[in-house]
Amino acid sequence: MLWRLPFGRGSEPWPLVAADVRERFPLLGPRLDALEELQVERLFHERDRQALSAQRRYRRFQLLVIFGSALTSFFGALQLVTDDPRFAGIAIAVAGFGTSTMARVQRTSGPLTEYVQGRSQAEKLRSLFFRYLCAADRGDPRSLEADIATISYPIDRGRVR
Repeated sequence: MLWRLPFGRGSEPWPLVAADVRERFPLLGPRLDALEELQVERLFHERDRQALSAQRRYRRFQLLVIFGSALTSFFGALQLVTDDPRFAGIAIAVAGFGTSTMARVQRTSGPLTEYVQGRSQAEKLRSLFFRYLCAADRGDPRSLEADIATISYPIDRGRVR
């Protein structure tokens, strides 16, 4: 079960569009320049990394709570089998306290909410990127800048929307 849980930073992010798009579709050049100037792809990758980090933190908390619950159950079974149940009773109390504390920390730190909000913002930025890129005969870079500001402003000021 643990081998499927990724630890570390992960791989290098994929670009939103292929590197040869400028060469294959020269009419998209000005739009790609406007998107690069507003750093939409960089903002997307930041939100994507934040969401991935929060998702991994949530999964680690879940595994710790499951492991603590199993440990508490093990000590409960050990208490039934042993001649002196005091040690197992103390171990049950410590494991139960540790598990409940870990669950409380998870609930108050909110990694699941942070993950969902970060993922939502990343996908809004991706959608905005492609909506602007596909609107070849319309779309104003100033309106694109305003849309980006409404999506990214809350995180840029240190708050998650």
